[in-house]
Amino acid sequence: PGDVILKVNDTSTDKLNTTEVADLLKGPKGTTVRILVQREGQAEPMQFSIVRDEIPRASIDHAFFLAPNIGYVRISSFNETTTQEMKDKLQELNPATLKGLILDLRNNPGGLLNEGVSIADLFLQKGQLIVSHRGRASREKRYMATRGNRGYDYPLVILINRYTASAAEIVSGAMQEHDRGLVVGEG
Repeated sequence: PGDVILKVNDTSTDKLNTTEVADLLKGPKGTTVRILVQREGQAEPMQFSIVRDEIPRASIDHAFFLAPNIGYVRISSFNETTTQEMKDKLQELNPATLKGLILDLRNNPGGLLNEGVSIADLFLQKGQLIVSHRGRASREKRYMATRGNRGYDYPLVILINRYTASAAEIVSGAMQEHDRGLVVGEG
């Protein structure tokens, strides 16, 4: 924090915006990028060579049993991998033997709408409305549960707080709207 990127490879960042600088930094995994950085307290700029790699963006922080057959899953955000991560975690928890699941969405700022819809789809019955939206110039768009919960109707508790937002609100709202789970926390 506080470092100023002056150059990426041999390209000056002087007249570039943040997105343009980020584009210069990105590249194929395993390749090297050189950056020249001005750091507060340093008289001269510092040069770094960085090997590009994939930044893992797991959205499920924790998944474990709180008690026998009572699962706990914490979703920190909704990104491109959330639904697959959730399916994997549920498989580990064995939905056929679950007697209850706590889905923790506290401090979840949301993220991708389609991932929130897909997560809700894992818990609702096929055909149930998850969310709908309409704009001033667009028709109403309805998102329905298409796969459904496949008969896994174990009790569900969703934890929220005032920092639960966006896609996380869609999930908790859909569960509450269909009486699928108990939403607990501050709004």
